[in-house]
Amino acid sequence: MKKRTYFLAIMIMMVALIALAGCGAKKEEAAEAEVVLPTLVTLVNDTTEVALTEKDFADMKFELEVTEANLRKDALFAGIKLSDLMTKAGAEDCTTIKVIAKDKMTVEINAADALNYPIYIANSQDGEKIPAGEGGPVKMIFPYNQYPDLEELYKPSQWSWYVVTVEFVK
Repeated sequence: MKKRTYFLAIMIMMVALIALAGCGAKKEEAAEAEVVLPTLVTLVNDTTEVALTEKDFADMKFELEVTEANLRKDALFAGIKLSDLMTKAGAEDCTTIKVIAKDKMTVEINAADALNYPIYIANSQDGEKIPAGEGGPVKMIFPYNQYPDLEELYKPSQWSWYVVTVEFVK
């Protein structure tokens, strides 16, 4: 009887150890799977918010060579068109897009203009992250080179630096 009790106790301990070891592995796997990328920009549509990460910028990438209006510097800017952000936020029916910078500067874009022109927010210039001193990590781009009439609608002073929020208004 004692041998049987010892055997059962040892078996129970072994099963418990195996279960604990398995749980630890799953926790490590879960921790690895839960890599959270930092939010670069938040999209706001009514009460819904969508966080944009670098992965979103890579997945929705749009590139265009543009002369930066304030720095007078040519660069290949990569980012996401405002029209694509309207779709991502479920805001196809909005009338105005507010692009808000970290310092609360707000630029209002007519939604129809965002559909007619490739106005976009960029997180990359010439394949590198946009430096803070040049408006990064995210800034709004008006492609004047390809669409000169855009400069009549949106002046160089409306290029928004350090964009943190894009809000869609009906």
